[in-house]
Amino acid sequence: WITSARVSTHDQAERILELLDEREISAVHTAIGSSYGGMVALALAELAPERIRHLVTIGAAHRPHPLATAWRWIQRQITALGTPGQGLALARALAMTSYRSDRELDARFAQQPEALESWLKHHGALFTERFTEEEFIALSSAIDLHSVTPEAIETPTTVVGFDSDLLAPPWLLKELVSRLPRATHIELSTIYGHDGFLKETDAIAPI
Repeated sequence: WITSARVSTHDQAERILELLDEREISAVHTAIGSSYGGMVALALAELAPERIRHLVTIGAAHRPHPLATAWRWIQRQITALGTPGQGLALARALAMTSYRSDRELDARFAQQPEALESWLKHHGALFTERFTEEEFIALSSAIDLHSVTPEAIETPTTVVGFDSDLLAPPWLLKELVSRLPRATHIELSTIYGHDGFLKETDAIAPI
């Protein structure tokens, strides 16, 4: 059984505020975060809106999508039940299917099931080189615990999302935007799903 410290996006936002204090930085011009980093950025703006002049979130919402929470729970169970490294690699392989869109996977692998298996194994193995089981479970659980009150974020916010994102779907980001006092919503079209924040650099850079 794997145990891990419980860490929240607000915990990490508080550490960022401590770092700003140490560096004697009273405010930042723009806080930018993608995916989990966007969740931390939202928590940061909720805790100290006066210290963030502008907020940009990419593929991040104010709360987790229940379907994504279900996937993460399954991933953590796989990690706990598997042998060291093997379970984590399999959990990451499963996660990859939620990061991308069905359109991309069909375009790439419809006629190449062996290539799909190789792709999943590659990303699973790569992940085990960067994360331990404990670190993965801490991060995964932190996403499930994430919750901010959009109405408390007074910072002007640009919310960027992707039309094929399964983890931070368009309807959830629209809910966030509707509750933020000062928000701009930009939805980009991509075949890359949630990983659009990594793949669509040409579209994101101007934003």
